[in-house]
Amino acid sequence: MFMWNRTELMVTLSQERYMQARALLQKNKIKTQGKQVRENIGGRHKDGYLYSQETQYYLFVDKNDFEKAAALIEKLFFGNEEEENKEDTSSKA
Repeated sequence: MFMWNRTELMVTLSQERYMQARALLQKNKIKTQGKQVRENIGGRHKDGYLYSQETQYYLFVDKNDFEKAAALIEKLFFGNEEEENKEDTSSKA
């Protein structure tokens, strides 16, 4: 997959979510590319500087697969919320 044929599907700080998403897409035969970006987050502390490291996980897919991949990811991470919302609205009626 070339850089100009891909689009960003998701960015997360959770390695677990990144791996779940990537595994689901590979299971559905959607090619993925990933990138990890480490950033040093710093701030002042009364005793000096306090640094921590944060890793952002980027997941890319081919532009032609974006709609299918987005639907799979949405169902993976937000599927239960949609069902609960439907149940809440039907019980109010």
